[in-house]
Amino acid sequence: MADKENTFQAKEVSKAMSATQQEIEQLQLETARLNFEIAKAELVAKKEALINLKFSNEEAAERRERSLTKQRNAAVSDAAMKADKERKQAYCNHSQGGEGLDGMYQGEGLHTTYQKETTLTGSEFYRCIRCEDEVYQRKDPVEFKRISKLAHKGLKGPVPILFKWVDSAGNQVLVDENGKPI
Repeated sequence: MADKENTFQAKEVSKAMSATQQEIEQLQLETARLNFEIAKAELVAKKEALINLKFSNEEAAERRERSLTKQRNAAVSDAAMKADKERKQAYCNHSQGGEGLDGMYQGEGLHTTYQKETTLTGSEFYRCIRCEDEVYQRKDPVEFKRISKLAHKGLKGPVPILFKWVDSAGNQVLVDENGKPI
């Protein structure tokens, strides 16, 4: 009878081991399915990352092209402005007066269009108010001396501005530029 009990117990243990083995296999199968789903999701994420990277590369290339185009346009514009300025300076006789387009650069007056200006560092130079020609003493002392001997009408200095205000009674009140009554 002990053999029957041992055999029965062995069958029970075998059944329990078989059930445990089936549970383990079931868990392994579920784990494999989960790993497969994770791998699929990672593949989708990598595809999305690739698409985003392509878009960002295209945007960077477009920004770079816009920047290069802007630089090329600026260089062309600067060259055109420089050529225009040189043409104006070659045509200008630095005299006031004259009528029409020719008079704009070929003045007929006695006074020169050169105005004496001072830089922030204190160095003085002459600048033509028509063609923007600049003559510095350190660069061209002979021309600077010649221009300083010319008749200069010059620009008028600052003129104080008087503001007219009306008070609450309707009387006109003169006020200086700081807002104080005169």
